Amino acid sequence: MDQTVRIATADLEDGILVERMRALPLRPEVAVHAALFAVLTGLVAKPPDILVLGIRSETADLPGTLRTLRALMPTLGLILVAPAAQELSLAPTCARALVQLLPLPCSDGQLASAIERALENSDRPHEGMFLDLAHGFADAVNSPLLAITGQLQLLQIQLDPIVDANRRQILTTTLAQAARVQQIVDDVHLAARAAEGARNKKPVDLRAMLTAALFAIEAGQPPMPVTFEPDFEVFVIAGDSEFLQPAVSGLVRLAREIQQVSGPVRLSLSRFRTSIRMRLTIDSPGVPRWRLPRTFEPYYLNRLLRGTTHGLTLFLCQAVLHGHGGHATARRLADDGLAIDLLLPAD
Repeated sequence: MDQTVRIATADLEDGILVERMRALPLRPEVAVHAALFAVLTGLVAKPPDILVLGIRSETADLPGTLRTLRALMPTLGLILVAPAAQELSLAPTCARALVQLLPLPCSDGQLASAIERALENSDRPHEGMFLDLAHGFADAVNSPLLAITGQLQLLQIQLDPIVDANRRQILTTTLAQAARVQQIVDDVHLAARAAEGARNKKPVDLRAMLTAALFAIEAGQPPMPVTFEPDFEVFVIAGDSEFLQPAVSGLVRLAREIQQVSGPVRLSLSRFRTSIRMRLTIDSPGVPRWRLPRTFEPYYLNRLLRGTTHGLTLFLCQAVLHGHGGHATARRLADDGLAIDLLLPAD
């Protein structure tokens, strides 16, 4: 597995949060410190990947503290943990300092998301904002779309199959496009529900799910390289197949489109001691323009892959992974290729 993520905590009163971090599929090393400035010299000497800093009610010196930490450790990922009642007052300070704000209480998905963003030192809006915006658009589109589809279907029934054959064909094509729009609306609603967490957890065989998704898209096309590590391992997690199946299928369809447009790709499913990783590897010729912190933003792919229809795919994957307490990350490999990793806790 990739290098272990090192997290340090300071001034953190919630000891359960530390155990929840340790239980995440990334399995980070978490060092607990009582007070920040008592251990600051040691942190500077050997900086962790992320510092999780607890904040109480006294926040007057917070901007200065954050500036100091940024000056001493420029690449440090910072997460500020505070009661939810302080979210609005702390948000501007965190935004200016590129600090991830984690209001408590939080879900495992929100915790995983904060860690991902801290590792990237990303200033992109939180995916919750994208979900709210996309959900609002989907709701606004849904009612008129259903009305249009119903009227087109009614008109198609009224046309004579022989005399109006051409018009019926036009309507058939139009209804097919309306169905694609409806699928986009459904995907947005699915992402919103998935981000709230898995509701109906049962044993899910990811190997069988991935194999079925590959079989569904490979009719008449060259097979896509896929490996299972170890080959005869069981890849079962406790999850909600309603969310996992469209995420896995979407990743496979995306892999096929990238293969057709940008070059070689590979899929792999790897079992580690406490987690399972599904990885899409894209070889370097096809990915020089990818900006990794933006990879999971809605419709980012449309700007890279010639108007791909899978713009929401990675956004949906991220929502599903976070809802299962997992991680979805994109990273450069040693050969300058790119790996999109979906990491889930193993059953």
